[in-house]
Amino acid sequence: MTMTVYIKKVIVMLGAVMLISMVILTGCNSVKKSKDDINGMSFKKKITSTKKQKLDEYYKNNFYDQALEFVNSSLSSESDNDELLNEKAKILNLLFRCDEAIQACDEGLKISPENVLLLCNKGNALKDSDNFADAFDCYSKVLRFNPKNEEALVGGGECLITQGKYQQAADSFILAIKNNPDNMGASIDLIKCYKLQSNYPEALKLYDTLIAKDKDNISLYYGKGEILMSMNKYEDSIKECDKALLISNDYVDAHYLKSCAYASLEKINDCLKSLTQAVKYGDGSGIKEQAKSDGYFERIRNNPEFLKIVK
Repeated sequence: MTMTVYIKKVIVMLGAVMLISMVILTGCNSVKKSKDDINGMSFKKKITSTKKQKLDEYYKNNFYDQALEFVNSSLSSESDNDELLNEKAKILNLLFRCDEAIQACDEGLKISPENVLLLCNKGNALKDSDNFADAFDCYSKVLRFNPKNEEALVGGGECLITQGKYQQAADSFILAIKNNPDNMGASIDLIKCYKLQSNYPEALKLYDTLIAKDKDNISLYYGKGEILMSMNKYEDSIKECDKALLISNDYVDAHYLKSCAYASLEKINDCLKSLTQAVKYGDGSGIKEQAKSDGYFERIRNNPEFLKIVK
């Protein structure tokens, strides 16, 4: 083989390697782009890393007004930046300025009509405005792009509850939990569905699962106590309240629930003791007025000690 032929073969081989490399690289970029498009999370314009760091700092410290001012300032020179508009909507939702959040989302959706982050933020704003039908439409659009989107599954489920579609809502929450077993919000919403369906055994099972993961969460013991009250298991309800009070003795709701359970058991002295504690720690929270009309205390409505507590 002459040197000239050898060199030509080497050049051909190098060219083939370069071509294969380009195909592989193009394929990888194509897969990445396709994934972003499927999830609907890509923006036409991006926020710079410096601005993201600044926003993260504001979020971390709950400085939402400052964050909004910063975003508005940035938008003054980048009005067509859809990612900035999404951040603006998110901040406005955190400030409960729903109408303005919807407006920011609409501006962003003109640029990126199928962006799931903008659609979710709009859905959240509509839901917080009690416009559940339009909110559900936003969440449904998100799920067409990404059926596993937790925010849309939970938000859509909450909208379904308002329509009395409890089983459909439960299915939505179950799917969200399947995708992320640590989604506490979805679990609590699912328990709400079970309660509305009077499916107390399933609600108790889910509470036990959550408590096993978070043993110091007093609201879980209280919630389980409420379910047991609905099942007329008053003694067991008191036990759950006591578990909550071991963590925080000034937990008003647990003291009040205990007083209701004792009243149902006709243990009047214990009832009055727990009610006294509820009033003591819940001063100014409307506990007295609540007790005056609560059906659990019907039998002791005229009891002198009860009247003294709620006076």
